[in-house]
Amino acid sequence: MVENDKKTLRMGYNVYEKNIQRDGSELSFEVHSFRIDRESKEPLIGGIAIDITDWHRSKQALKESEERYKAVFQNTGTATLIVDCDTTIILANRGFERLSGCPVNEICGKKKWTEFVDPEDIDRVMNHHKESRTETGYTPNEYELRFIDRKGKRKSVHLQVDIIPGTTRSVCSLLDISELKETQKKLHRSVQNMKSLLRTMPDLMFVLTRDGEYVDFWVEDDKDLALPYERIIGSNISELDLGEEKLQEILSCIKSTLKTGEVQSVEYDLDIQGEHRFFEARLSPYGEDMVIALAREITARRNAEMERLELEAKIQHTQKLESLGVL
Repeated sequence: MVENDKKTLRMGYNVYEKNIQRDGSELSFEVHSFRIDRESKEPLIGGIAIDITDWHRSKQALKESEERYKAVFQNTGTATLIVDCDTTIILANRGFERLSGCPVNEICGKKKWTEFVDPEDIDRVMNHHKESRTETGYTPNEYELRFIDRKGKRKSVHLQVDIIPGTTRSVCSLLDISELKETQKKLHRSVQNMKSLLRTMPDLMFVLTRDGEYVDFWVEDDKDLALPYERIIGSNISELDLGEEKLQEILSCIKSTLKTGEVQSVEYDLDIQGEHRFFEARLSPYGEDMVIALAREITARRNAEMERLELEAKIQHTQKLESLGVL
């Protein structure tokens, strides 16, 4: 006699599950067995078997789904929480352990997640938390806040939060962006320093590709530009009234700069704002396939040079006339 039958006879009623193989498939049944007493005879066992194969398979699928969810939840690189409506942390993953410095067993069911929020951000965070749970309220589900870990270290965090459908709980993902924020600050300082440096330079600055296309530029006064300010990026030096010979000379200098890595110089002249102006450009490599050109106006120097040459020519002419006894 099998164990379940013995239990049925002993207890009078028994419920158990039984699996059987049929046509290569496993079927599950819930068996309700009961003892049938007979006068002066051995008792019999009766029972009802309910097919619970689909339920059993659904239960197994749900279990596997839960296991996959737990694996994803625990091993995602982002710190993730499930938070109750009163901000109590219900579940935390390993990412949150690393972010906060607190073991999970000291967090779940014991701490409110707002305990990790900078006091200066608490009101804003709580307003978002409450607003997200009202039918008419609108609040962003992504924002930045300052996070304080177990050791009191402040971190910049990007928070994404969503209500779990059908519940009052929410799932929160927290990404540490402290390094990004610090990099942004350094970049901003660098840009400001560069702008300050450029403002002290009398030069125009252009970044050009190998083919002479403008990628970037800086000028103190856009009246120094031969093309409209808003058209510079994406335009090409071939659009300037340089003349074919001078255009090819400049393109040759760009290619030579990129090939040798050495600074090249070239002079050119343009009509800008109704004036004929002269420039000297110094080209140096900028990245793998671009050059940076620092152009300085030399109109005054060229005019002075031309005046000197004219004066020298007059003096020579005068001396020649004197030698001939004309003067």
